[in-house]
Amino acid sequence: MMPQVVTVKVTDDGKPFRIWVPLIPVLIVLSPILVLAALVLAVACLVLRINPFAAFARTYRLYTALRGLHIEINEGRSTVLITVT
Repeated sequence: MMPQVVTVKVTDDGKPFRIWVPLIPVLIVLSPILVLAALVLAVACLVLRINPFAAFARTYRLYTALRGLHIEINEGRSTVLITVT
C-alpha cells in the first residue's frame, strides 16, 4: 500500500512544531514533473540497456516500502522526527 501521510515534527528548546503532509495531493500537483521524470528514466534505461519495466517496478516497490519509515535526528536541544504512514 502506498504511504499516505508524512509527519514532520521539529522540537527546538522544548517548543514543538508539527506538520502533516498528505502525499496524494502532493503527487497530483507534481504529476507533470513525475511524467517527465518517468520519460527521462525510460530513456536512461534504454541507453544503459536496462529493462525499463523492471526499473519502474523496482521504483514503485521502493516507494511503497517507505510506509513505516521513522527518521529521528538529534542535535543538541533540537530534534527532527520524520514519520511516513
